[in-house]
Amino acid sequence: MKENSDNKSPNKSQNKNFRLNFSGQDHTGQDHTGLNDPGFVNSKLDHSYLKQSGLEQLFSNFSKCPICSVIPLDKAGEFFKDIDLNITNYSKGDVVARQGDKCNHLYILLQGSVKGEMITESGGLLTVEVMLAPRPLASAFLFAENNTFPVDVTSLEDSRILKIRKDDVIELFRRDGKFMERYLKYNSNKAQFLSNKLQILTIKTIRGKLAHYLLEQLNLCHSVNPSINTFIMDKNQTELSKYFGVSRPALARTFSELQQEKIISADRNRVTVIKIQALRNLIL
Repeated sequence: MKENSDNKSPNKSQNKNFRLNFSGQDHTGQDHTGLNDPGFVNSKLDHSYLKQSGLEQLFSNFSKCPICSVIPLDKAGEFFKDIDLNITNYSKGDVVARQGDKCNHLYILLQGSVKGEMITESGGLLTVEVMLAPRPLASAFLFAENNTFPVDVTSLEDSRILKIRKDDVIELFRRDGKFMERYLKYNSNKAQFLSNKLQILTIKTIRGKLAHYLLEQLNLCHSVNPSINTFIMDKNQTELSKYFGVSRPALARTFSELQQEKIISADRNRVTVIKIQALRNLIL
C-alpha cells in the first residue's frame, strides 16, 4: 500500500492509508478496504454500504465539518466524483506534521483530536490550539506562497484525517461556489483567532493575559445578552495555562489574586466579572 503524506515525520506506529474515489475505483486498482464493490453505484454513496464498511460515521462527521456542511451526505458521491481522497489513521502521540513541513493537501480531521504546538523563545512548548473533529487543519496555509505548517501537529488520541490534493480542492471550488465560500469564511475566522492569539502572546504578564481572555469571553456573553456579566469559560485552568504558555500553579495564583481584589468571582469555570474597567487596565 502506497504511503501518501506531505511530510516524512517519524511516528510511533506506521500510519495506515487507503485511497478511494466515488467512481467505484480504488486509486491503485486494488481493493484495500472493500471500496471496490457495488456500494458505489453511479458515483452515489449508498448508506447501507457505508454502514457495512464502517465508513458511515466518518463521512457523517465530514458533513459536520465547518467547510463541508453545505455538502449533503447523499450528494457526496457526485461532489467527489473522480477526486482522489486519502484517509490516514494516526495513533495517540503520532506526528501528523512538523513545523515547516510542506502543506500540499487539505487536511480534514474526521475523527479524534490533535494539538498544534510551537517552540517558544525559552525553548518550551506552547500549545497554540487543541482541535477536535470534525474540522480542517492548516487550511489557511494550503494556498500560501510559503505553504508550510506553522506548528507541530500531534494526535492526542486515535484519529483519522482525510487529505485532498490542492489541485482537487480547486476543482471542488469550481464545482460548488458555496463550498468555496465556506472555505474562505472559515479561514477568515481563523485569521481572527490567530490575531487574538498573537495579542495574548505580546502581553507579558499572566494578569494581562488572563484579563484579555476574560474580556473576550465577556464580549461573547454580551453578544447574547449585554446585561449579563457571568459566563462559563470555554477552557479549564489546565487548558488555559497551555494556551497562555504558563504554568498552571502560576495561573491559579493569578485567578486567586483577581478574586481577592474583587475584580472577578469564580466557581470552577463559571466566572462573573465585577469590575470590567479594572480588567481593561490590566492589559495596558
